[in-house]
Amino acid sequence: MSRLRVIFVYALGPIMGLSCSSVPHRELPSEYAWEEASLRAYVGANHNAAASLRDLGVIYLRTGRFEKATEALEYSTVEDRSDPESWFYAGLSYEFQNDPGAALGKYRASPHRSGKTVYSQATNGRIRFLEQEEQTDDLFEKFSSGFFSANDSLESGLVSVFPLACSISDPAYAGLGNGFSDLLAFHIGDVQGVSTVDPALSREAIEMAVSAQRPQGMGAPESAARILRSGGMIGGTCVETSAGLIRIDLVYRDLINETSTSVDAETPLQNLLDLENTLVDSLVYKLGLFAPNRNRNTLRGMDGLESIRHYSAGLQAEQERDLVEALAHFNRALNLNSRLLIAETKIEKIKNMVLATASTQSEFLDLLLKLESLTSFTELRDQRISGLSWNLGYGFFPGQGTRRLPPGNAGELPTPPTPTRN
Repeated sequence: MSRLRVIFVYALGPIMGLSCSSVPHRELPSEYAWEEASLRAYVGANHNAAASLRDLGVIYLRTGRFEKATEALEYSTVEDRSDPESWFYAGLSYEFQNDPGAALGKYRASPHRSGKTVYSQATNGRIRFLEQEEQTDDLFEKFSSGFFSANDSLESGLVSVFPLACSISDPAYAGLGNGFSDLLAFHIGDVQGVSTVDPALSREAIEMAVSAQRPQGMGAPESAARILRSGGMIGGTCVETSAGLIRIDLVYRDLINETSTSVDAETPLQNLLDLENTLVDSLVYKLGLFAPNRNRNTLRGMDGLESIRHYSAGLQAEQERDLVEALAHFNRALNLNSRLLIAETKIEKIKNMVLATASTQSEFLDLLLKLESLTSFTELRDQRISGLSWNLGYGFFPGQGTRRLPPGNAGELPTPPTPTRN
């Protein structure tokens, strides 16, 4: 396999939380002199040279000539729309020029997003990541400018569900507030006429709101909800009582009509999912809403509790950018509770983002096999230690190691014809 046919490792930078303007590891043009000359000759001698334009664009990417890369790759996608590689690399070339908007546009325009190829899934991974970054940047800009929606610009059917403030003695359940709020958001979203903000976005907003300046008397949750244009918001607490029970208090605030509705209940910890059913039913009833066919938690006991614990741990790992550990927890949660649909959604999202970090096509296929077959946290952790380098920060940028792609062989590329264009 040619060294040009790779899932580009520079994509790791943004996934690690590094700016797209970070200078990626560049290779010297002299390292690709033969390949570049051969490809340029082939392109000059042939009218249909989309694949050679693509490979030429990849050389430009690897050697830091990003504008020339974009030009070659854009021509490649015009000449052959059926090649998902060209679309992926073209989007990546814009990322390297610190133009995430153009990159996102190119990725979204790819006609191969629903495909199962290496590059289709990597493209979806980049889209998901850049969309999250775009949303976060938008939130930051609104908080910085003091933009808080007035009542008449809030969406009446849109609800933000914020993480519960939890106090439980067992540290294994430290992240339960996040997982429980995701579950609430999913089930409240089943109510007729109601939609919920992506819980990840609600978490980003509440974190920004805590330290942002806001109008006098406006708490962090309300300011976050107004930034998100939500007409309603849900928050609350989760505490362990002296009797060893878990008590949850929820408050729904209607920001448009300035009313509040509260529900509460308590239960042994192992019955937490049953408690969530009860609270959602009570809230829907008190608000006079209609939820005829809403999803319900059907798994009870310790398996149900463990599923939400692993889901919560996955959220924490995702927030810390440890995508592989996040995936392991989400897989475990779904194995324990096949009806935990929020875990299924997370698995697909994280899979695409992990696959976008593979450094070669063979590594991608190896990764895909592991992701499909490994489901328990222990198995995945052990494989991560003994198998591929799963550490997303290893050796791809100056000062972080010296990992290089396998050496190529000039003979792997077809010999181009002698230029004879008339």
